[in-house]
Amino acid sequence: MNDKMFLSFGEVRMMDYKKHSIKLPGTLTRREFITKTGLFTGGVIAILTGTTALGLYGATKKNLKSVAVNEQTTWIELGSTEQFQQMEDVIQVDFSTEIQDAWVARKVNGTVYVTKDKNGELMVLSPVCTHLGCNVALGTDSDRKINPELEFYCPCHGGQYNRLGVNIGGPPPRPLDIYKPVVQDGIMYINYFEQVQRK
Repeated sequence: MNDKMFLSFGEVRMMDYKKHSIKLPGTLTRREFITKTGLFTGGVIAILTGTTALGLYGATKKNLKSVAVNEQTTWIELGSTEQFQQMEDVIQVDFSTEIQDAWVARKVNGTVYVTKDKNGELMVLSPVCTHLGCNVALGTDSDRKINPELEFYCPCHGGQYNRLGVNIGGPPPRPLDIYKPVVQDGIMYINYFEQVQRK
């Protein structure tokens, strides 16, 4: 008799489960699990994306303000305009400074060449060869005996430039880039990140 009760009880339960779709507490169907997991993952991605976008917007917005020369974020001091006005030859100016690039400050060591154009205006030349990016050097007296126009020489592939930075020999496709000098209180500055490409 006990066996019959057990069987009949089990049969009733199976029947009820099939008929009424009884769900055990704390269980999920596969569809519910996938839906809830997808919603959770989407929410996390939305939160992270929104937070990152706001952070980047704030960092960018903060750096959009106009930069004055005296802030020295990307400006390099080259020296007094008086010393450059009196020069006869090209002057090599070496500098070492800290540059504020976005929110990262980094130490920069570099060189530029200061010369005068045909009208006597100051020109600041980049030392980077326009062929493959090597640094050019001032030509020597023996170089000038071979080519009197030669002022800058690229030791990597033989690029040659005249006093104005115009390519006159070798593989460089165009003149040296220039910086537009800014004068404030008798001191000449260049913006490190603003080179002008010439053709």
